[in-house]
Amino acid sequence: MRILEGDQIIMRIFVNEGDKIHGKALYHEIVDVLRNEKAAGATVVRAIAGFGADTKLHTASLLTLSKDLPIIIEVIDTEENISKMRPKVEEIIGDGMITLEKVHVAKYTKKQ
Repeated sequence: MRILEGDQIIMRIFVNEGDKIHGKALYHEIVDVLRNEKAAGATVVRAIAGFGADTKLHTASLLTLSKDLPIIIEVIDTEENISKMRPKVEEIIGDGMITLEKVHVAKYTKKQ
Protein backbone atom coordinates (compact mmCIF):
# COMPACT_ATOMS: atom_id res chain seq x y z
CA MET A 1 0.00 0.00 0.00
CA ARG A 2 1.25 3.46 -0.89
CA ILE A 3 1.88 5.83 2.01
CA LEU A 4 1.36 9.54 1.47
CA GLU A 5 1.77 11.59 4.64
CA GLY A 6 3.36 14.84 5.65
CA ASP A 7 4.22 17.73 3.37
CA GLN A 8 3.09 17.19 -0.22
CA ILE A 9 1.87 19.28 -3.19
CA ILE A 10 -1.68 19.91 -4.35
CA MET A 11 -2.14 20.65 -8.02
CA ARG A 12 -5.43 22.28 -9.01
CA ILE A 13 -6.42 22.36 -12.64
CA PHE A 14 -9.16 24.80 -13.68
CA VAL A 15 -11.03 24.17 -16.95
CA ASN A 16 -14.59 24.50 -18.22
CA GLU A 17 -17.09 21.68 -18.29
CA GLY A 18 -17.68 22.17 -22.02
CA ASP A 19 -13.97 21.88 -22.92
CA LYS A 20 -13.29 18.86 -25.13
CA ILE A 21 -10.30 17.01 -26.51
CA HIS A 22 -10.65 14.33 -29.18
CA GLY A 23 -14.45 14.49 -28.69
CA LYS A 24 -14.11 13.66 -24.99
CA ALA A 25 -14.69 15.90 -21.97
CA LEU A 26 -11.33 17.47 -21.12
CA TYR A 27 -11.69 16.79 -17.42
CA HIS A 28 -12.17 13.07 -18.16
CA GLU A 29 -9.00 13.08 -20.25
CA ILE A 30 -7.08 14.84 -17.47
CA VAL A 31 -8.25 12.27 -14.90
CA ASP A 32 -7.20 9.48 -17.28
CA VAL A 33 -3.74 11.06 -17.65
CA LEU A 34 -3.39 11.39 -13.87
CA ARG A 35 -4.49 7.79 -13.36
CA ASN A 36 -2.10 6.50 -16.04
CA GLU A 37 0.70 8.45 -14.34
CA LYS A 38 -0.16 6.68 -11.07
CA ALA A 39 -1.30 9.78 -9.18
CA ALA A 40 -2.20 9.13 -5.56
CA GLY A 41 -5.76 10.17 -6.43
CA ALA A 42 -7.77 12.89 -8.13
CA THR A 43 -11.05 14.65 -7.44
CA VAL A 44 -13.19 16.55 -9.93
CA VAL A 45 -15.36 19.36 -8.56
CA ARG A 46 -18.09 21.10 -10.58
CA ALA A 47 -18.49 24.71 -9.48
CA ILE A 48 -21.79 26.57 -9.32
CA ALA A 49 -20.33 29.84 -10.62
CA GLY A 50 -17.10 31.36 -11.84
CA PHE A 51 -15.18 33.14 -14.56
CA GLY A 52 -11.73 32.92 -16.04
CA ALA A 53 -9.36 35.04 -18.09
CA ASP A 54 -12.10 35.90 -20.61
CA THR A 55 -14.27 37.25 -17.71
CA LYS A 56 -17.32 35.42 -19.11
CA LEU A 57 -19.51 34.48 -16.15
CA HIS A 58 -20.62 30.84 -15.97
CA THR A 59 -23.41 30.13 -13.49
CA ALA A 60 -25.81 27.40 -12.51
CA SER A 61 -29.31 28.65 -11.88
CA LEU A 62 -32.83 27.33 -12.05
CA LEU A 63 -33.52 29.46 -15.13
CA THR A 64 -30.50 28.38 -17.11
CA LEU A 65 -28.92 24.97 -16.75
CA SER A 66 -25.39 25.75 -17.84
CA LYS A 67 -23.37 22.99 -19.44
CA ASP A 68 -20.16 24.99 -19.28
CA LEU A 69 -19.57 25.43 -15.56
CA PRO A 70 -16.09 25.70 -14.06
CA ILE A 71 -14.42 22.39 -13.27
CA ILE A 72 -11.59 21.96 -10.77
CA ILE A 73 -9.47 18.81 -10.78
CA GLU A 74 -7.41 18.37 -7.62
CA VAL A 75 -4.55 15.95 -7.17
CA ILE A 76 -2.32 15.64 -4.11
CA ASP A 77 0.96 13.82 -4.45
CA THR A 78 4.68 14.13 -3.85
CA GLU A 79 6.49 17.06 -5.43
CA GLU A 80 8.41 14.61 -7.61
CA ASN A 81 5.23 12.97 -8.97
CA ILE A 82 3.45 16.30 -9.52
CA SER A 83 6.51 17.53 -11.44
CA LYS A 84 6.29 14.49 -13.73
CA MET A 85 2.53 14.82 -14.31
CA ARG A 86 2.29 18.57 -14.78
CA PRO A 87 3.83 18.82 -18.29
CA LYS A 88 1.43 16.14 -19.58
CA VAL A 89 -1.53 18.04 -18.14
CA GLU A 90 -0.26 21.39 -19.47
CA GLU A 91 0.05 19.86 -22.93
CA ILE A 92 -3.65 18.99 -23.15
CA ILE A 93 -5.49 21.75 -21.26
CA GLY A 94 -5.21 24.62 -23.74
CA ASP A 95 -7.12 27.41 -21.97
CA GLY A 96 -7.20 26.99 -18.23
CA MET A 97 -5.09 27.45 -15.14
CA ILE A 98 -2.92 25.23 -12.97
CA THR A 99 -2.01 26.13 -9.41
CA LEU A 100 0.40 24.43 -7.03
CA GLU A 101 0.62 24.76 -3.28
CA LYS A 102 2.09 22.96 -0.35
CA VAL A 103 -0.32 20.86 1.69
CA HIS A 104 0.12 18.72 4.78
CA VAL A 105 -1.46 15.26 4.48
CA ALA A 106 -2.59 14.13 7.92
CA LYS A 107 -4.08 10.81 6.77
CA TYR A 108 -4.22 8.87 3.51
CA THR A 109 -5.51 5.32 3.71
CA LYS A 110 -7.10 2.62 1.64
CA LYS A 111 -9.58 0.26 3.23
CA GLN A 112 -8.44 -3.31 2.95
